[in-house]
Amino acid sequence: MALGPWSVNPAWQNFSSLFREANAAIEAPTDMEKSHHLTASLYFGIAALEAFLNQQMRSHMTPSKDDKAIFEKLRTGRFIKKLKTWPAEIIGRPTSGAMIESGVRAGYI
Repeated sequence: MALGPWSVNPAWQNFSSLFREANAAIEAPTDMEKSHHLTASLYFGIAALEAFLNQQMRSHMTPSKDDKAIFEKLRTGRFIKKLKTWPAEIIGRPTSGAMIESGVRAGYI
């Protein structure tokens, strides 16, 4: 996947930030700082997952769609819908979705 010269791999960048925040939480001297870093790591984890899904969908759509259609699909979808429907679309077959559904029911997603 080609990225502009100012861009890095968004999925990796967000995952790396998640890791840094998780380590900062371990080293935090107060509960408030620990909570702050854990919350930030959660946000970066969600961003990493969405960036990964966007990369995979872009690769999936590139042979048959123009840039405008790809941009529209990547930018207008809600995260939970992407998480529930895009894996099956990308791999071309249904997925069980059991892990995602249990996360939604538990309130994690």
